Amino acid sequence: MKLLFQLSFALFILSCKTQSNAAAGGESQTESSPKYTGIVHVNKDNCPNYIEITNGPEIENPKKVYALNLAKKYLKEGKQLRFNFTYSKAMNPEGCNVEAVVVLSDISVK
Repeated sequence: MKLLFQLSFALFILSCKTQSNAAAGGESQTESSPKYTGIVHVNKDNCPNYIEITNGPEIENPKKVYALNLAKKYLKEGKQLRFNFTYSKAMNPEGCNVEAVVVLSDISVK
């Protein structure tokens, strides 16, 4: 009986792992190279940091966004980045006048 339980548990764990790998593989196939470019600004306009998106799909005018997950290595005034992003439901930092709060992915230095 104990062996049957252990075997069932092992199969359950393996099936969960297989499904999560398949989901991750599906996401990576839909992800592509970074679509947006922007300039990092630090400690300006009452914001700890923000990115001025200068180019990308559906970007007609520069757009200011606050990035939740921007690594310290990218926090340099004027650094140009390429990235993708998704909108977050997080609140803007107090006093920070940006158009959106985002989570970045596929970040690279331009």
